[in-house]
Amino acid sequence: MGSLTIRLAKFLRQAVPALVLIGTTVLASNVCAEEGYYKWTDTSGRTHLGDRPPPAGTDYKFVSTDTGISRSVAAEAAPGGSAAPAMPKPQASTETVAQQQITIEKNPEYCQQAQANIDTLDSVARIRIRDDDGEMRFLSEEEKATQRRKAEDMIAVHCN
Repeated sequence: MGSLTIRLAKFLRQAVPALVLIGTTVLASNVCAEEGYYKWTDTSGRTHLGDRPPPAGTDYKFVSTDTGISRSVAAEAAPGGSAAPAMPKPQASTETVAQQQITIEKNPEYCQQAQANIDTLDSVARIRIRDDDGEMRFLSEEEKATQRRKAEDMIAVHCN
């Protein structure tokens, strides 16, 4: 009986941080209005991609990762340094995300976390998260599949 208790304690020590991260990710994804990235060119001609808008006074595009639609924002219309800029009406672009040449720096920490999330999601453990009302609940199989796809996307981007 003591061996079982020790194994359970080890499992919980390893699983709890991953469960917290998954719960945070689920809640954060519900808060974001639209997922995508910002693309702009600096004065040296280097193209930058990021999750935040460029410095004030810089033209940029916001590319939705859900639809592949990009929206151009002129420097005069762009709010300076705002984490959540007001976007103009979407304009259909013939260039999809898949057609764009995107260079994203690999982040080993994101890679490791995404792999840990996959391991947790593939385990037989039921995963608890805190919902929008602050109540604890278990992830459904559909939600687990969605989180698994997100983790696989992160692995594709940040792992070698």
